[in-house]
Amino acid sequence: MSTPEQVASPAPAALRARNGKVASPEIVMHGLRERPTGWNSWVTTTDHKKIGLLYLYTTFLFFILGGVEAL
Repeated sequence: MSTPEQVASPAPAALRARNGKVASPEIVMHGLRERPTGWNSWVTTTDHKKIGLLYLYTTFLFFILGGVEAL
């Protein structure tokens, strides 16, 4: 028969340490690059808010250039 402590424990035996406490799993991430900084982060972004600002600035720039050419 098993003891109540063994039945009530939610962690499997593979995650138990020698002292009876549950060992936390270790997360290892390989091959991740640091996020780009500066202008490179704006050019290579996938953030919808940054992309919207890029469209807004580009529209304003071409509006000004069109006005200068119309003069």
